[in-house]
Amino acid sequence: MAHHLRASCFLANRSSTLKTFSRCYGYVHVVHKTIPHLLGPGNVWRKCYVVHPCSVKKDSLLHAQWLTGTKLVNGLPKEINSISLPNDFIVTEFKERLIDYMKISPDTTPLYSNNNNLNFGLYQACLSCLWSLGNFQHIQHSYWSPITKVTSYWRRNGLNFVTFTKPSILYTSSALDLWPTPSTTTLVDPVKYLNPSHIQLFEQSFDDINVFGGNKSLSLYPMAHTLIVDNDYKKHTLEQTISHALLQLFAQSSAQTVQNGYPLDRRLDYPLATQAILTDGLQYTFACYQLNTLNMTETSQQEVFNYMWCGPTYKIWNKEKTDLNNKCVTLLLKFLLNEPLRETPALVCPVNDVKDTT
Repeated sequence: MAHHLRASCFLANRSSTLKTFSRCYGYVHVVHKTIPHLLGPGNVWRKCYVVHPCSVKKDSLLHAQWLTGTKLVNGLPKEINSISLPNDFIVTEFKERLIDYMKISPDTTPLYSNNNNLNFGLYQACLSCLWSLGNFQHIQHSYWSPITKVTSYWRRNGLNFVTFTKPSILYTSSALDLWPTPSTTTLVDPVKYLNPSHIQLFEQSFDDINVFGGNKSLSLYPMAHTLIVDNDYKKHTLEQTISHALLQLFAQSSAQTVQNGYPLDRRLDYPLATQAILTDGLQYTFACYQLNTLNMTETSQQEVFNYMWCGPTYKIWNKEKTDLNNKCVTLLLKFLLNEPLRETPALVCPVNDVKDTT
């Protein structure tokens, strides 16, 4: 009992400043961080509202917008459509490899109990096709994590939230270029306030918070380029699918930012852009996301929002079911070939900059 009490006192009185421990795995330098106390110093057991990313609620998109402080934009950024493919043969080659690796046909509907086949098949088709070209530096110098556990904690209007996701992530050495600010006529604003109890969220206790963005800050490929998210919920509406994509994108971006030492309740000096492809193997939904702030209080949200561009949903087969859908495959390729244009942003804040906002 005495030992237990001493251990509890030690945990409760830990400093909330960053402590960095490093070690080398081969040539990849990995940094482990002790994250600042997100819910205030002295709280060993913390209570958070658990957000499930795959909600089947009627107003799931409305809820996801408020939870993440995100404005929706109808349609993808025009920069995506302007991405040029190296030749006309790449679409044909990619389609052949996609059919071969994923073992799909127009007469069979793939059923994935845990989506390992979907992850692995799409992963193999993408890398086998794109690496063979040798023209894209960000593909040649990238790392694909087929199943990535991401843990994200954040604060909204003084309330604490947590979500756990498992996307497949393409990591690159530098970040995607930021998307242009959308015009106000295309935006769908989040509601001003929602009570978590009204959207059926319940608090749970967690023993010490450990935010994880899926990759370490000083690895060779620290930046999430594209998320491929399993969407095997066949009865989901389009609104629920977009809500799923929104929570996955926000979780990855916010976790990556916090894991690199950025405190909660603060606007980002360097916004973070990410892409996502949601698929059940037959339908593909495309989205882009830009994290601009982690400060999501009523007053701060009057100035800065996060943005999500909602793209189209395509079936992988054409109407005749004789070939793969050219529009779907072309957009899939353009997402993967979207070359990062800027250096890795300085997401890590100096220790002296980390302030207790509780």
